[in-house]
Amino acid sequence: MAHPLAQLAMSVAGGLLPPAQAAKRTALGGVVIAFFLLTAYVAGLVAAFFALAPVLGAAQAAALIAGGALVAAAIAWGVVTLMNRRAEERARLAAAERQLALQSSLAQGALTALPALIRDHPYLSMLAAAGLVFAMTPGRDKPE
Repeated sequence: MAHPLAQLAMSVAGGLLPPAQAAKRTALGGVVIAFFLLTAYVAGLVAAFFALAPVLGAAQAAALIAGGALVAAAIAWGVVTLMNRRAEERARLAAAERQLALQSSLAQGALTALPALIRDHPYLSMLAAAGLVFAMTPGRDKPE
């Protein structure tokens, strides 16, 4: 009979094993797909070069393909930058909303507890109100 902790570890590992194998298969499939996409991309570039070389010449065909790749890279960079800015803005707005909700709930809790505090501890409530008034009054820089 195995130790209960060993049984628990085996059951947890058994539950994690299939997802780990699925992740490995997905990663391997992604590598294979990336390889074939890269092969197709290079083949397309070579085909474009050979199609344009008789018309434009080898140097102009290579420059045209390189320029097209640079334009595509610039467009992709702009799209990614825009997406990152939007994600940062959404995160900033969500953080501000969470902060506002927390402040609102704290204020609501304080206002809910205030009548009970006044009823149960009238002297403490009077002292707190006096301290609040003292803290809110403007002070003088030098005594006269």
